[in-house]
Amino acid sequence: MKDENKTKEQLVNELKELREWISELEVLGNKASKDLAKSEALYRQLVENPLIGVWQVDPKGRLIFINKQLAKMSGYSQDEAIGISMLAAIPQQLRPWIAERMEKRMAGELPPDVVETEIVRKDGARRTVLATPAVIYDDEGKAIGLIGAVLDITERKLTEDALRESEGKYRQLFETVSDAIILFDADTQKFIDFNDAALSLYGYSKKEFLKLRLSDITAEQEESAESIKQLIAGKIIKIPLRWHKHKNGTIFPTEISSGIFKMGNRQIACGVLRDISDRKRAEEALRDSEERYRALADAAFEAIFISENGICTNTNQAATEMFGYKYDELIGIFGADVIAPESKELVKHNMLSGHEKPYEVVAQRKDGTTFHTEIRGKMTRYKGKDVRITVVNDVDDRKRAEETLRQAHDELEMKVERRTYELVKANERLKNEIEDHRRTELALKERRKELENKTHELEEVNAALKVLLKQRDEDKKELEEKVVANVKTLVFPYVEKLNKSLLNDQQAVYLDIVKSNLEDVLAPFLHQLSSKYFDLTPKEIQIAGLIKDGKTTKEISEFLNSTTGAVDFHRNNLRKKLGLRNTKTNLRSFLLSFP
Repeated sequence: MKDENKTKEQLVNELKELREWISELEVLGNKASKDLAKSEALYRQLVENPLIGVWQVDPKGRLIFINKQLAKMSGYSQDEAIGISMLAAIPQQLRPWIAERMEKRMAGELPPDVVETEIVRKDGARRTVLATPAVIYDDEGKAIGLIGAVLDITERKLTEDALRESEGKYRQLFETVSDAIILFDADTQKFIDFNDAALSLYGYSKKEFLKLRLSDITAEQEESAESIKQLIAGKIIKIPLRWHKHKNGTIFPTEISSGIFKMGNRQIACGVLRDISDRKRAEEALRDSEERYRALADAAFEAIFISENGICTNTNQAATEMFGYKYDELIGIFGADVIAPESKELVKHNMLSGHEKPYEVVAQRKDGTTFHTEIRGKMTRYKGKDVRITVVNDVDDRKRAEETLRQAHDELEMKVERRTYELVKANERLKNEIEDHRRTELALKERRKELENKTHELEEVNAALKVLLKQRDEDKKELEEKVVANVKTLVFPYVEKLNKSLLNDQQAVYLDIVKSNLEDVLAPFLHQLSSKYFDLTPKEIQIAGLIKDGKTTKEISEFLNSTTGAVDFHRNNLRKKLGLRNTKTNLRSFLLSFP
């Protein structure tokens, strides 16, 4: 068996056997010469092994022997190797560790073991090896060197590294793909491995999912069981639709790609599952859209054609009615076949060039009759293909209406011309009237200007009159105040003195009449004071006037032939009614503030 086909365990066991052979050699080396022949035979068998490299060093670590396999392994010839340090074949970073182990082994501090390390070939290349060193003793039991076997495991290591890398890539792919991946035993249907996408898809934890079987997640038990049978028989690898169920009981559609392989004695099924709920909804939406399109197209009054490279692939009910063909007769015809000869070339050119603006042509029905149409076309994608959608509208009625409109327009133009002539004449008359109005307006403006001047003069006269009236009012007021003051100061005091003198009854009556007449004369002059003094009584107004004239309480009481207490009572009422109570405002000063 080749080395690269052996497992590590097999190689280690083989090295252990070699180590046992070396131990036997050590024992045989100390035995009597009668066993020498047997020892040499065993030694030769070890040395000549085509897979095992054998080396021997002296106490200083210098090589004193390597076999052919080790020479081939290291790149040194057997003669070149003799005398050089064994550490020269060890990578620089490993030399201290190897040197320490050699020293301890010579001292008997390390038991026999198997070491995985690297060696450096003569050409600088590195090889990975398993080495099993042992101590050589002389007859007196003194360590005189080391002997060991070396097995090259470079190819196996590379294979193991490649396998680990492959497993890493597989695991990375396994965990990062968005689709759910599930491995399960094809016989028991028990889950073996799965990725995070599977847990997310079905809503289970990893611990829960390991306890499940395929039957726990499928909503179609019989169909799934039959699929497993076909999978094992190699008859099925893809399932376009299979309904599965979520942990919460929700049923959802999946698409499954599957395969099967052997792992030991078991058949392992691998399923890659994708939730196609969005796709199913999109397909249903597409079907609904196509149904709505068909209903809309059949309900349209215009003829609608869908064509590829000019060949009709679909149309609507209006097209069959407009052109007189059956639906099957329109499918497969060239678009220009329903066009009158005089318009065929234009339609062909516009169809093949992708023209999109509307244009008018003459179409031809199955019975040969022609009619005017308006055509609009546009390129678009339909069911994954580039198609042209053409809408044809029968405009015969519109053409007739346009002709009627043109005739009406001509008649209207004639009427407009006549009406324009009439308007020109009317406009001339209007211009003359406007000129007359303009002259009248100018005259009115002149008259308005004269009135404005007179108004200004009257305003000035009015202002002067207002000043005079104001001065008259002020003079009148001043005269009234003087009259009242003069009567109070020049007449009333003497009247009071006469009242206090000894008068007979007739004289007293005459004096009262004089006093009453004087008060009647002064009454009109006192009305302004009464209005300014709010709700004052006549007596309070009379006392207020005397206070304003500077009379004292005593003088007022004598003047009114009353007591000072009565005057003080009226004074207090005046302060109360004038809002001066509990203030330091002088009553006479306050009264003087009134005009």
